[in-house]
Amino acid sequence: MRNQVDWNAQWKQHAPNFENGYARIDLNCYGMKGSLRLLPGAGFGDTSHPTTRLVLRLMANRVQDRTIIDIGCGCGILSLAALTGGASRAIGVDIDEEAVEHARLNSELNQLSNTFFAPRLPYTIEGDPLIVINMISSEQKAAWQASSGIHNLACPVIASGILACQRECYLEEVREQRGWHFIDELQEEGWLAFLFQQAYHEPLAIID
Repeated sequence: MRNQVDWNAQWKQHAPNFENGYARIDLNCYGMKGSLRLLPGAGFGDTSHPTTRLVLRLMANRVQDRTIIDIGCGCGILSLAALTGGASRAIGVDIDEEAVEHARLNSELNQLSNTFFAPRLPYTIEGDPLIVINMISSEQKAAWQASSGIHNLACPVIASGILACQRECYLEEVREQRGWHFIDELQEEGWLAFLFQQAYHEPLAIID
């Protein structure tokens, strides 16, 4: 069962700079400023995987005064890093309720209060948005289909979790199906992260 996992042992084994019960994340390593402490828990994102590191690098200098929409937020690392880097608000969603609670605890630990962590997006989103999504292609597709409230936002998107061998198929899919236009990319250990611009789409009319 999930609640029988020894998260402290798991994070101690894999998370960088784990000491005295916390993973310590130096954001300066990724072109951002500041640091975070993360509690062990069910949420993904302790910087041991290259996809998280890639997103942090693409986020640097792009989060100031923005509302971060973090799809599949895991432990909340991307949301909290964005707030530390100057974002005005972070909205993180994850279908795993244990991950949502993990993100909330990390928000409290780092005294970053302007956050919304929940299993689904709020009804309205205010501010200048930046969408981040860090998960493998099949999970991205399902998560995006469940996030229709942000499909019509004209805003940047940072996406990772794509293997280099999937690059061309993925770029074609997100251009045609999501209206994401390629701007930039980074690669590490065979994994890719992309910066896109999402085009505005008129919301579909609801017919009674």
